[in-house]
Amino acid sequence: MTKRLVRLLALLLLLATGMCAAQADTPLYRSYAYTTDGRPFYMQTPYEPVGIVGQYLYGPDGEQIPGLNAPSDLSLKADGTLLIADRGNNRVVQITPEGTLLREYGADVLKGPEGVFVDHDGTVYVADTGHSTIVVFNEDGSLRATLSAPEDVRLTGMMFTPMKVMVDDRGCIYALLKGSNEGLMVMNPQGRFQGYFGRNATQLSLGERIKRLVYTDEQIETNSNAVAPSITGMCVSRNGFIYTATSNLKSLQIKKFNANGDNLFANVETLVVVDRRTETVSAVSSLFVGEDGLIYSVDAANGAVILYDANGKPLLMFGEKLAGNDRRVGFFTDPAAIAVLPDGRLLVLDRACNGIHVFSPTTLTSNILQAVSLYNDGRYAEQEETWRGILKANSSYYWANLGLGRIAYMEGDWRTSMERMVLAENQEYYSDAMWKYRAELVQKNAARVILILVAVWLVLALLKKLFRIDLIVLGKRGLQALGRIAAETLFRRFPALGRLWEQLRYAPKVLRHPVDTYYEATRRGKGSLLSAAIVYLSFLVLMVTSRAATSFVFDMEGLRGLSVVSFLLLYVAPVILWIMGNYLVGAITKGQGTLKGIIIGTVYALMPLIVLSLPLALLSNVLTLAEGSIYHLTQVLIFLWTAVLLFVQVKEIHGYGIGETVKNILWVLFVAAMIVVAVLAVSGILIQGWNFINEFFRELLGYV
Repeated sequence: MTKRLVRLLALLLLLATGMCAAQADTPLYRSYAYTTDGRPFYMQTPYEPVGIVGQYLYGPDGEQIPGLNAPSDLSLKADGTLLIADRGNNRVVQITPEGTLLREYGADVLKGPEGVFVDHDGTVYVADTGHSTIVVFNEDGSLRATLSAPEDVRLTGMMFTPMKVMVDDRGCIYALLKGSNEGLMVMNPQGRFQGYFGRNATQLSLGERIKRLVYTDEQIETNSNAVAPSITGMCVSRNGFIYTATSNLKSLQIKKFNANGDNLFANVETLVVVDRRTETVSAVSSLFVGEDGLIYSVDAANGAVILYDANGKPLLMFGEKLAGNDRRVGFFTDPAAIAVLPDGRLLVLDRACNGIHVFSPTTLTSNILQAVSLYNDGRYAEQEETWRGILKANSSYYWANLGLGRIAYMEGDWRTSMERMVLAENQEYYSDAMWKYRAELVQKNAARVILILVAVWLVLALLKKLFRIDLIVLGKRGLQALGRIAAETLFRRFPALGRLWEQLRYAPKVLRHPVDTYYEATRRGKGSLLSAAIVYLSFLVLMVTSRAATSFVFDMEGLRGLSVVSFLLLYVAPVILWIMGNYLVGAITKGQGTLKGIIIGTVYALMPLIVLSLPLALLSNVLTLAEGSIYHLTQVLIFLWTAVLLFVQVKEIHGYGIGETVKNILWVLFVAAMIVVAVLAVSGILIQGWNFINEFFRELLGYV
């Protein structure tokens, strides 16, 4: 039997058994893709498990030899072979992706190495954790240098225990030290200390923030116990950027630094994702950056792989964490490192099963990664067929719509680009396409519209001059006459309806004369609870209509984002809380207002929203993000107008002075907040009580 046949049989055996008590069928681990704002949706399995490498290794002749023992890190050589920090065996090994052992490094030198890095010229750097050194080997395995703790007065008392190591294009060595919160230690090629890099900011509690406002620098230094979180992973990209991972941060777990130490991901909000099924926040512990800038990361909390694009936006997530002694191919127990082979196969080192999970990208994933890479390079025309194929496989994948939208934009098809950007949920590009589309419409129709307006004006002017006929005035008077005749006929038969109509007509006067309107409506009978109910119902209808009519530029969700709960919280609960708080405070402070007057006055104060919300929503459809200040300023003015009317309502209905009004409004807000707290507390007690009763009877009946 030839050596080649022995190796082939060994490889087939490896793939068939899957090692690590593997199952032959493809595991059903969860897989998600993400929208532009980081919301997950289910997708087809992006990577298929091939097997696990490393539990057994194979010699040059194909003979089986002992494998890895508690491996902790891996690095790729330019030829696609793997360097693995085999901590339990006190060595670093170089193996093929199929598990053939090529070379050992430091078997008689290292002690518990936890990190390994191979430079572009084949030089191997090892974080020799057990000996608290960094050991450098030549490509042939011979020892080149051993770097101990740098001698520098700035490092007095510092524990030099390297866990990870890497080298940039300048030859500078970056060491991740155990227990250090100063960031990455930087040394020159000779091992001299150069400083720290990429330190995380200290996460302060609310109490600590308040202290820092009043404490002196000396008090802050002696009293603060808060420390910066320690970095847990790092890597360097081909173009020289330094990436770090910090698993216990609540935001910005991944950082991308340029040579000046600036974090280029400082404004990226989606670098922390949440598992859709378990609601567990990601804990990124290890990174790998491909030549196309895509970021592959290990999520230790969920036992998953998360793939980000070059801008830090999550693309997809897959995998599942196993507990106990269970072992399955493609499921992770203690994932510690990640890398991608030149042929696209994904490697995830798992300490618990002493091996490396090998995954092969599906056709869909390969197409997605290829198209994203082309998109980032600005090569839109080459993506169209790929994006269309992706949409056929997964119609929810936003990148496909984004790519097709950009292609339509480059081709000048603004309308199609806008439609694609709505599907991609990208407001910025939608706004750009709308600006172009609007300019095109104006250019095509401006002359025609102007001619029509001029013609209408000339006709009206001629009629008025030659025949003394003013069509505008005539039409206005005609409509008024018809309305008056209809009203007199209807109200003569239904007098109560006439009174209600007068009350409804009186409500908008609060916009011009709030003081008189409140007085007349609450004390002279020009307002009623029925008319207030109708006004409030119109408010609810117009709020929903306005939300539906608002442009995608200013409201991505529209009615989709308005559930029954959010509707009640936005438009019903605040009004009820204001009325209840207003009445309770008025009763305590001996205000003159009645509950009826408070209800009528509160509803009338909503008139700015009733009158202006829908016109503003319609106006938003011709505005772009560049003109967003018009929309937002108008929105603020509407709310300020409503707030002024509420202020006048409290003052006039209760008969307060200005100072008393301010004080009582603050009390109203406090009472409303207390009502919310009480409702939440009671709801929590009821839910806990229901859960207790439910579990009690389930256990009693033997369902548990």
